[in-house]
Formats: sequence, structure tokens, C-alpha cells
Amino acid sequence: MSAAAVLTLTGCTTPVLPYTYSPASALAATGDVGVGQFTYEPNKYLQSLPGGGADPQATRYPNAGLSTSQQHTGGPPGAYRSTYSQILPNQARNTAVGTVLFERNVADIIRDAAFTELRAIGITVAGPSISRELTGEVQNLMVDELGMNIDWTLRVVYTVAEKSNGDVVYSSVKEIKRTTPKFLNVLGALNDLIRLNIEALASDPQFLAVIQNQAQPTTSTRN
Repeated sequence: MSAAAVLTLTGCTTPVLPYTYSPASALAATGDVGVGQFTYEPNKYLQSLPGGGADPQATRYPNAGLSTSQQHTGGPPGAYRSTYSQILPNQARNTAVGTVLFERNVADIIRDAAFTELRAIGITVAGPSISRELTGEVQNLMVDELGMNIDWTLRVVYTVAEKSNGDVVYSSVKEIKRTTPKFLNVLGALNDLIRLNIEALASDPQFLAVIQNQAQPTTSTRN
């Protein structure tokens, strides 16, 4: 299915996209970290921006993510706000008329991708001896296709904490932006976007230090 077919949907019927992440990184690394729960918080992220969610894309397209009929009816319960659309757990932010919905929640997609990709890179992600756990807050999954190309954004706050007491030993925002042609395979482009985001984590020296159990003070590059 082409990007145009998926991302320029109109009318009342919105297909739900099946998607399973495929690891594809050429990176290699060692370390031990469990992979815990991820959350998807685009609405909280938008509200945290200056102006209470008034980022340029949100204000230019206040109904982004809702179909034409949803815009007129107010959408599903809680789906419409006067300043921006309330993003559903299985929905990517989208500037087109149609809605990008996945079969699974975005948090689960990114969590499973992190587990799969880190394991493929060479990091041990499961086992009784692992003392630290990686969690993530997906703040933004954006598909902006109103121009000649598709502009993608994936922003995730990754945190590593001690399982025993919850002490945070690492926290960092990884945000990937990329542009692809409109008629590129959309699911392949999504796979690349997620891979690049996880690679940004896996190549971070501070992340590698804490999962390799090197003495390291609490670090934060959150911005």
C-alpha cells in the first residue's frame, strides 16, 4: 500500500494498519538492560509546549488527525479540543484529512521495537541477573504530509533506572526527524524512523556506560 493511499484517507472509513517492527541496524554493542513499559503521551507533550500546545503544526492544523466527519461531529469521545486534536493511543499525529491508526497502541509498538532492536544489536534485554530497566515516554509521532514530501518526527524520552529502588541513572530525549517522498512505502519509512531513534539511544556513550555497569552518576540530557 502506497504512502498516498494510507496517509490521504478521506470520508468516514479509516483502515487500521497492521505493523510489526523489523530490526535492521548495523550497530553492535554490549550491555545488560531490561525493557519495561513504554507510554505514549502526545497530548501531554503538546500541552507542555509554550502556549499550551500551540506548536506551529498544531495551530496551523487544529483538527489534524480527525477525518472530515469527525471534525464536524466532534470525533470519538474526547477526540476534539478547541486548540488541537486529542491523539488516540493507537494514532499517529497527522496533518492530512484522514487518520493514521495502527492495530496496536503506539507505546507497545515502540517498546517492542526497542526490545527487538537492542537485542539484535547485541544487548542482553532479558534475564534474572539484569539490575537496570529501560522505560520510554513516546512524546511525539508525527506524519506531516501536506507538502511535496512527508516529514516524519519521532520523539522519545528514554529512562534507565535501578530495578531495586527506582533510582534513575540515565534519562535522555531522542528525537529523529526525516523527510521521505510521498510515494515511498509508508511502513518501511516508519520502520526506518523507529530504527534511527533506537540507534540514537544505542550509540549514546552515557547509555552504554550505565548498561555496561560502569560507575556513572545520574545523567540527564532532557530538554
